Amino acid sequence: MHYLFCRVHKTLGTTPAVAAGLTDHVWTSDGLIGLLEDAENSN
Repeated sequence: MHYLFCRVHKTLGTTPAVAAGLTDHVWTSDGLIGLLEDAENSN
């Protein structure tokens, strides 16, 4: 998840997820952890 959504790659200039159109912004680690916490709390 971090590699695809958070880590900006030198050759792309952005994350692979942004380059592929999966998201419109670079995510932070805290943002990803928040998604996991939200999913965990909704069960």
